[in-house]
Amino acid sequence: LLRRTAPTQSSQIDFSSNDYIGLARSLQLHAAHIARLHTSLSSASPSNAAGLLRRLNGATGSRLISGNYDLLERCENQLGSFFKSGGVPALVFSSGFEANAGLIGCLAREGDGILYDEEVHASIHDGLSLSRCQTLEKFLHNDVDAFEQKLLDLHHTLSNPTGSIFVVIESLYSMSGSICPMTRLFRAIEKHRDVLSRYVGVVVDEAHAGGVLGQQGGAGLTCARGLENHP
Repeated sequence: LLRRTAPTQSSQIDFSSNDYIGLARSLQLHAAHIARLHTSLSSASPSNAAGLLRRLNGATGSRLISGNYDLLERCENQLGSFFKSGGVPALVFSSGFEANAGLIGCLAREGDGILYDEEVHASIHDGLSLSRCQTLEKFLHNDVDAFEQKLLDLHHTLSNPTGSIFVVIESLYSMSGSICPMTRLFRAIEKHRDVLSRYVGVVVDEAHAGGVLGQQGGAGLTCARGLENHP
């Protein structure tokens, strides 16, 4: 398969990127970023300033080796607070695709089960294929009744009594623009909590809702529905 990328013309109207609110083209944000960088350099201790200068135009390596730095950790702490993570810092990936493939790929273990909406993004499917989880089930898009039945079926299917179930959904689905009935899905889980004698966690992809839906400038649908503290 040969794919050719066409050059982007500034006169074209953007119908395809994820830059919904124009931050990538914001001169104001760019100026604020440069000003903040200069402020950080001038106010940092000599050791921190030296660290910033060593990575002024690149990370120099992975975070486990040489690429970690103070500004990134501060960013993750602020993102954790913004998305109400209960004091747990966020973890920044270089793209949403890598976040889904990395998180879902390592989250479920052998003996666990994953239940996912049939319209989740391709990156989630990549994470599913990388996962060691051998029991994968999908449910009809945004169909709470189908979800509830599939959840119970998956619970009874898992042979490992201590195996976990991970539900994978999107808050705002990128292809159709439909919004997940998240509150009803969570209620369905709580409704059967006594029967589901195992851990049931929910992974919500907020890639297309963050910055657009919810309070505090767009903290996403999970926070808007008050569900951020659900397992």
